[in-house]
Amino acid sequence: MNKVTSFILISALAIGTQHAHADVSDNSPRQVLIHFADVDLTRIDGVSVLYRRLHSAAKDVCAPLYGKDAERAFVFKHCVTDAMSRAVAQVAEPNLSAYYRAKLEGRSAMALETIARQ
Repeated sequence: MNKVTSFILISALAIGTQHAHADVSDNSPRQVLIHFADVDLTRIDGVSVLYRRLHSAAKDVCAPLYGKDAERAFVFKHCVTDAMSRAVAQVAEPNLSAYYRAKLEGRSAMALETIARQ
């Protein structure tokens, strides 16, 4: 893996939702820097580690949108999905992309391990 691309920036652009919810007062996108030079993306374990880091960061940047009512829950989930999609695209590693697609489709852990062997 190229050390130059050993980090990504996860940001949440809550377009339109910040105006709909008065308690989200900062209009600038929230961002988190994720380092992954220590992760081997040729192995399922490494892909899984990076996926968890990205997912945790996506939930963090989208946290101001979280709410228990149905509308806020939908907005939060959409924000996390969007942040994850952009982060996975930015990393541009086939194993991570395949792992992410499998997670979105709800495939089992066994199917995810098969991806890494392809």
